[in-house]
Amino acid sequence: MKKFIILALTIWAFSVNAQNVFQNAGFETWNGTTLSQWNTLSVMGVNISDVSKSTESNSGNYAVKIAPKPLPASLATVIGVDNMIVPGLLTNATINLNSIIGALSSGSLNFDNNTLLSVFTDGVQLTEKPTAVNGFISWNPIDPINENILLGVYVISNQTGTREVIGMGAYSNVAPFKADYMPFEAQIIYQDEQKVPSELIFISLVSSLDTNATSFGYLLLDDVSIATEV
Repeated sequence: MKKFIILALTIWAFSVNAQNVFQNAGFETWNGTTLSQWNTLSVMGVNISDVSKSTESNSGNYAVKIAPKPLPASLATVIGVDNMIVPGLLTNATINLNSIIGALSSGSLNFDNNTLLSVFTDGVQLTEKPTAVNGFISWNPIDPINENILLGVYVISNQTGTREVIGMGAYSNVAPFKADYMPFEAQIIYQDEQKVPSELIFISLVSSLDTNATSFGYLLLDDVSIATEV
């Protein structure tokens, strides 16, 4: 009986902890060229963000490589937008394609909180209060003036029955720009300390302001994790 109780508690502990971690956090698992457990921008089955496997890892065999790329002219015509540079985007959340097309049709991928909640759903389910998202990056810009990275964290509460953003954090590129891996930390600042956090969404964004560019720098991302209150 004692062994059964210990086993049950162990299974429960692993189950609880698993709800506060990213799946495939080291980016080791791929289905061909598709990264498992993570999502990117896709229209009609075509990835419009440049997200790919890299063997230049911080640890393990692989990292994920994220870069902007031009929106294919054929898709631009179908969606009804001018040619544009689509940011490289990777997220742990499910992406609402209709909301993305609406954002693209407006010529912008900038989101306020309401738009963000409609676009991104099904983030990491939380049983503890997160304080930061940590990981390792290698930032390799071609044009450091026009190319930028943003690692955004959004903590959502569903305590009232309606999803709302109660905390945010961000990490952006800082000089010097080095190809070597360096740690990053996106600390979370809470706007509402009273509501219980239930979901965490992490977004990696690599953008270019040069609409005439044809080649782009890239971000390597590896070994991401969620820090929680002790």
